[in-house]
Amino acid sequence: MTFTRTKLVVAALATAASLTLAGCGGDDDESESTTDGSAESPAASDADEPADEPADDEPAADDEAGDEAALEQAVRDYTVALFAPDADTAHGLLSARCAAEMPAATFAALADQSHQEYGAQEIENISVDEIDGDSALVSYGIGIPQFETEAQPWTREDGGWRWDAC
Repeated sequence: MTFTRTKLVVAALATAASLTLAGCGGDDDESESTTDGSAESPAASDADEPADEPADDEPAADDEAGDEAALEQAVRDYTVALFAPDADTAHGLLSARCAAEMPAATFAALADQSHQEYGAQEIENISVDEIDGDSALVSYGIGIPQFETEAQPWTREDGGWRWDAC
């Protein structure tokens, strides 16, 4: 499939962000140690009060915020990698479907050209429009009109967000 240069740059930006998210998992355990050295969660320490848990069909607000933060970071990472140019990282942030449509060598040439024409870039504005399970839509830009993207598709694969606008 042939891509226009702008579409490839946008694709590259999205890809870099996705790869970065895959490696951004952290240990946000807020447990406290008990006197015997074992970990006790804050909810478990309040034995008299039941922990508020969301219904099985409703994600926890913390999960939603974590998904949104991870997605935003993936978009940022993709964009930085594309314009660095760090084509390997950016290409790794593409969904499997898009990576199959865009060979790494073609993507590397695009990243090099993007860097030569625009230099290093970072996200200036970003908005997660929607997250629905493993699919998301994100609007973002780097302050250059042709790279302002609205409702760009992203997908979660292998635990990380990937650019999926091919």
